[in-house]
This record gives sequence, structure tokens and C-alpha cells, in this order.
Amino acid sequence: MEWSSIRPETPYYFFIPKNLDFLAEYQAGWPITGVMPTYVNGIVTARDGFVIDFEDEVIEDRVRVFLDEKRSDAKVGEELGLSENYAWRVRDARRELRGVRNWPRLLTDILYRPFDIRRIIYHDSVVWRTRSGVMRHMMAGRNLALCTNRYVNGEFRHVGVTRDIINDCTLSLATKERTYLFPLFLYPDENTTDLLGGQQLSPNIGADFARVLSAAIAVPRNREVLQAITPEDVLNYVYAVFHSPGYRSRYSEFLKIDFPRLPLPGSADLFRDLARLGGELVGLHLLESPMLAKFITTYVGPKNPEVSRVAWSDDTVWLDAASTKKGQRATPGTVGFGGIPEAVWNFHIGGYQVCEKWLKDRKGRKLLKADIDHYQRVVVALSETIRLMKEIDEVIDKHGGWPAAFATGVTPPTAEASAVREAEVIPLFPDTPSKEYVREAPPLRKVAEPTVERPDPDELDREDLMCRIRQLFSVGEERERETAIDVLARELGYERTGPRIHEELDNALRTAVRRGIVIASGGVLKLDVRRIEDYDRAILKELFLASLQGRVWTEREDAIRGLARWVGFRRTGAAIDEEVRSVINGLIREGPLESAGGLIRRTGGD
Repeated sequence: MEWSSIRPETPYYFFIPKNLDFLAEYQAGWPITGVMPTYVNGIVTARDGFVIDFEDEVIEDRVRVFLDEKRSDAKVGEELGLSENYAWRVRDARRELRGVRNWPRLLTDILYRPFDIRRIIYHDSVVWRTRSGVMRHMMAGRNLALCTNRYVNGEFRHVGVTRDIINDCTLSLATKERTYLFPLFLYPDENTTDLLGGQQLSPNIGADFARVLSAAIAVPRNREVLQAITPEDVLNYVYAVFHSPGYRSRYSEFLKIDFPRLPLPGSADLFRDLARLGGELVGLHLLESPMLAKFITTYVGPKNPEVSRVAWSDDTVWLDAASTKKGQRATPGTVGFGGIPEAVWNFHIGGYQVCEKWLKDRKGRKLLKADIDHYQRVVVALSETIRLMKEIDEVIDKHGGWPAAFATGVTPPTAEASAVREAEVIPLFPDTPSKEYVREAPPLRKVAEPTVERPDPDELDREDLMCRIRQLFSVGEERERETAIDVLARELGYERTGPRIHEELDNALRTAVRRGIVIASGGVLKLDVRRIEDYDRAILKELFLASLQGRVWTEREDAIRGLARWVGFRRTGAAIDEEVRSVINGLIREGPLESAGGLIRRTGGD
């Protein structure tokens, strides 16, 4: 037996040989938990197959079974495949969820896997660990968050961004590789307001880190440069560094055992250059970058292909590849996405090979046009990510390389080392967050009144009312007209239904009947059409034409969203997108619509 000598060193005391050449250098960086001190592990549902799916309708059908009083607890558990444990019982969960008024409002987005946003019914009664103390910051309004892991079994690739809540397996399913969420902005409690009645966001950037960052990049000191830095710039800088191939390889041993640490920039120029590249990565990974419109792939196959066996060969990802033995080259199929380089096909985020994972999770499903377009945008995002990661290392090399480009030196950021005299530091983030993150403050009220914004009856948004009405009746129960008016009024913040609000809401219900959202019979209302594809095609065409504003040229995407809200759908998912595009194409062929590129309008006289 051969023996190896080891020298365990603080703070990790490894009992196997490790390359610790860069340990002091790495330790001098800031732990991400010091950079963004509010964070939490992703949610744990303990029952993904029940609470998460691709479409709202599927989840809603399950919940109706779950709440059906005609079914016993045992029957519900059997039908839905629910298992109980020491702290969760079907009976108790059913009773709790029955107490939620209008439970479909609990449905929200979740970043389930990289580039894979799904829907979840998010409530303590059915989700094992909601992590609501921190996740609420992602649901209170527009936000952005960093995702990363504390432990990594192999290569560190575990970095992402999101605008939605996440689960603990968003970046990996591997043992110990749990994903954490670090929101960029923190929303106050709903009952917390400032002296003017507003609700002020605050950046989730550690005060000590902000002071040290200010000192690190203020050479020469430039107040305008420092005060122009935003919380988004800090996140973008973090994102660029964590995507540096040099960073990942140089500190690979240490990135496996705790949260990643961040080296401070050695200059304002380095910070600015990396923040710019990190911002490009963030836009790509949120699928918000304009670069994604330029597809590099070509889809070949039927309109709505079914995903069967996914494989890659000849720069093509096949959806129907023939079965092969392990290690053999994939056999080409007939349906797939051409123009995908091997590097893109093999690219991993966390523990997932993205191009393969996204499709394999849809095995047996038919892809809609929106799905096909989405996949092609993902391919662009990955291709550009590979390019930008290389450029990040080039920028670091330009500024002196590792570790000279950075200001961490070899001194860990202890309280003594990080202390900087307040008089010498120009504070970061002196202004409010970017406009896209700021919610309008509610009007001033007496302290005793509830903090619910009450719109003027004359200023109620008609399309918002249509969405509220659809939500109100989506649980499937009938309601008398007066009851429906009272419920809508309370949702809008009115304790009493006065004559003006009663008239406005009554008119809104009549409009909802005309648009096929609800049906009226003897003073009783109920949902008429649950899904947009259930509308009679001729009626849907009439509704679409009615939703257009005269003969004004309109972007197709705006027109799709307009019809969705016209008939009460807040979100335009894949099913709505597919159905309305078909309606638009039919109307263009038949003559009531004319098109010019991506624009459409009604035909006829002005």
C-alpha cells in the first residue's frame, strides 16, 4: 500500500491531497453571502408532480380533484399520487387550501431548470418549504436574483439569474448540490411605508462590501463614476467573474466546498468592463437580450413535433433519433434543429446539459411554435455565453491577469482589514433603484385605514377587470351577480359597494358576458370558456377584430397580448400564442386583416 503525506491547513483541513497554491488568494475574496447578505435555499415542494406543470389548466384540474369534497382523503391521495409524512397530511392540506379564496391566484412562475420557466401553485398547504421570507421579494414586484450553489461535486458551473422564484434543484439534481437564491432588491413588508406613504426598495448589497468596493475602485477618486454605479452593476460584475473560465479553473478546489468568493476589482475600468460583459450575460440568460432574435439554427420537421429520443450528430439535435448502444454515435433522425455546434450541445449550466435537458424534460409532449422558437433562442444564448466567457478572460488578461487585475491581495476581508474610514469613502447607490423596479406608491391615507389602493371608479382598467372576473369564476363555481360584484369590489379595496362602483362592476360583468368569459342565466353567472382554444373559432375571430384599435398598425405580439387580456387572460402562454397566431393567419387569408412584416391592422375604410 502506498501512502501519501498530507498537511491539513485551516480552515478546511482536507484529508486528501489538494492543490492549495491559491488558497490565501481565494480567501482574500468576499464570500457571496457578504456581497448579497439576504439569501435562501430554493423551495422544496416534496410533490413536484402535483404542484408544478407547464400549463395552469393542468394544475387547476389537479387542485379541483384535491379539493373535491365528494372524494375521500385516501381517494385523493391515490388519484394524485400523494404520499404523506410526519408533518404533511392530505386531510389537513385540503382543509387549509379550501380556506383560500380564489386559489387560482396562487399560481405563479418558477424557474424550474435553466431556461425552463414553469407554473406552480405556491402555498404552504401544498408546498413543503416555500421559503417565503425571502421568496416574497421575487413576488412583490419586478426583481432580479443571482442563483448559485454552496457545494459542488465536480466542476463549478453553478451560476444563473432569474426574475422568478426557484426550487432547490434549479441548477442541479446531484447530491448536496442545492441551489440558493440571492435577490438583488428587497421589498418592504406590505404594511411598511415611508413617511410619504410609499414603499421603498433597498438593494441587497452588504454595507461593508459596498464601502470596500467604493474604496477599491476609487483610484483616482471620481465621485461621478462611483455614484453612477447601480446595484445591477454589482450583480453584473459578480456574474462576469463567476463565468470566467480562469476563475473557475484557478479556484476549482475551493469552489467545491462553500459559496463562491468574489475578488475585488483592481480598478474602476476593470469593474466597468466586467459589469458590461456580465450585463450581456444576464440579458441572455433571462432571454431578454435583442441578440436572441437572430437564430443560428434551422428547424426541420412537422408543425408540432413530438419529442421522442433526443440525440446530437452532424451539428443537429434530433428529436427522433434511433436508439443506439452506449458510446455509439447518434443516428440521424428526420426531425430536429440544425446548426448547433458541438460546444453548444455540450454546454452545461450547473449539473444540466442544457440543450439535451430542456428537450428530454418534454419527452412525449408536442412542441408548439412558441416552444420551437424558445429552444432556438436558448441555443443563441448558449452560443453567445461561450463567446462572452472567452471575452471575460481576455478583459482580465488585459488588466493584468490573475491575480494582478484584482485588489484582494492575500489578506482575507476580516473586520479589521475591511474597515475603511467613512470620510474617505464615497457611498454607493445614493439614488433609488432603477425605474423598472420601483412600484408606484399608494396614495396617503389615514393610519386606521387598510393599506389597499382603491382606484377611482371612473379610472378602473376594463381589461384588468376582465382578468379579475375570469380569475373569480375560474374555480368553477356559480355566483349570483350581486355576490360577484361585492367580491370584485373587496378585491379592489372597497369595504362597501357604493352606487358608482356597483354600476361600473355591473357593466364589467355584462362586458364579460359579451366577450364569452362568463355566461349569465337567471341572475347567476358562471365561467363560459375556460381555455382560449375552447372558443368557437368564428367567435374568436370576431373577438380578435373587436380587440384591435381601429385601423392602427399593431405589432403581432402586442395584438396577441391584447386579445388575451380582452378575454380575461393575464398571461400569454404557449397555448394562447399558438391559437391567436392561427386566428391572425386565418383572418389575413380571409381578408379582414392585412399585414406588413410584423405589423397587422384591420382592413376597410378609415
